[in-house]
Amino acid sequence: MNLYAYTKQEFLDLALHYGGLMVKVGCSVRPPETRIDEQQGTSDATAPIVIGEWFNVPYDDDREVHSILDSRGMRSNKLNGAGTEWFLLTGIYDIIGANAYLNSIVGFHSVKEKKMGIFKRVFEAIGEMIFAGKVMDGDASSIEYLKQSKGYKIRK
Repeated sequence: MNLYAYTKQEFLDLALHYGGLMVKVGCSVRPPETRIDEQQGTSDATAPIVIGEWFNVPYDDDREVHSILDSRGMRSNKLNGAGTEWFLLTGIYDIIGANAYLNSIVGFHSVKEKKMGIFKRVFEAIGEMIFAGKVMDGDASSIEYLKQSKGYKIRK
């Protein structure tokens, strides 16, 4: 899944008035540039300004990022259209700040997902050890089995 974020020039111009930058956050299995282009209509007077693109993120869709922004009170009430993926990044007034802020959200959860993946593999290996009749009391044979079966390095 690929995430993307963009804004429009009019939102950059109004950022100080709004108290932050209005940003569209979405996702696609296709290249973000393709999806962003699809969302632009003949009535749009200005081109989108891409804030960031994040490729192969560990999400099923953009709802996890949306829920984080929602929990921080960043769902926009400044728009009168049907767009539900627009957020007001309060206190952020430029592209660089918006990119850094969204990187902190996407990056944190990507690291979290990677760490959880490591824990999951360790628990799977422990389950295999129990199934194989190995004891889990820290003796040399169980630690060696874990190292050989999954290639883990055990720190003491």
